[in-house]
Amino acid sequence: MTKYDNTVNSYCEEIRGCLFSDVFNSLNVLNFHLTNKCNYKCRYCFAKFQNENLGFEDAKRIVDNVSLFFETNSIRNGRINLVGGEPLTFAPLDSLIDYIRSKEIECSVVTNGSLLTKNRIKNWNGKVSCIGLSIDSVNEETNLKIGRTCGGKTLSLDELSIIAKVCHENKIRLKINTVVSKFNKDETDDLQKAYKILNPDRLKLFQVQIVENANLAAKEFVISQKEYNEFYSVINKNFPNTINEYSGQMENSYPMIDPAGNLILNDKGIYKSYGNVLEDDLTELIPTLPLDMEKFNSRYA
Repeated sequence: MTKYDNTVNSYCEEIRGCLFSDVFNSLNVLNFHLTNKCNYKCRYCFAKFQNENLGFEDAKRIVDNVSLFFETNSIRNGRINLVGGEPLTFAPLDSLIDYIRSKEIECSVVTNGSLLTKNRIKNWNGKVSCIGLSIDSVNEETNLKIGRTCGGKTLSLDELSIIAKVCHENKIRLKINTVVSKFNKDETDDLQKAYKILNPDRLKLFQVQIVENANLAAKEFVISQKEYNEFYSVINKNFPNTINEYSGQMENSYPMIDPAGNLILNDKGIYKSYGNVLEDDLTELIPTLPLDMEKFNSRYA
């Protein structure tokens, strides 16, 4: 190898290092799926993993690894988004939130809301920056069809409004996630009334998406791009800051850690593992992800 070749290779390595650094500096959100357990049975749920639950000590080790990743890459606004399954079925959830905050990392929680209490929300004041509520319908019959129910009981709009009120009172941002499918695509009027009452800080619509090794059985829920666009257009007219996530938008843009500690990415519609955060340095694993940072930034802007 000539001196010229060595110079070129060194320069290329430096460029790659800068590119990776740019990615690191932007990658400030990691989705931590604590558990596969959920008290609901939503039939199109994409969060399906092999391990049901994670131990508290392993969860803390993962937080340590994420903290090191943020620190190494000078990320000052890092956030861990706690999801499931249903994260409130994870017994040491509150202790884990305290541990995350002790690392000076922002913490958010995505939940179906059925296990939330006023006291729990109040106790999260100053600890949890945002609660994401999954609300696909305020129609009991629709929720039963979807599987958004526990023991035949669904959350009413009155119950959801109490959750929203307590969030606002305790300065916890409220985000609403709605998956648009065959069964709720004609419910824009009811949902708009609900959004107005709940007054979320952030509203996000998802076109139902099929992931090959997670929810193939949910194909009956799929709607066309035209149907989804019409739904989004109606909602966005009255809620102009609505975030639009069409089918495929989550591909290569949603880095997650599953209940076994695996670093997972939806790569073109298939979940793929890129190492284990309990065993390997996250800073070394992240560059192996085929991340689409443009999609990532649009999701978390």
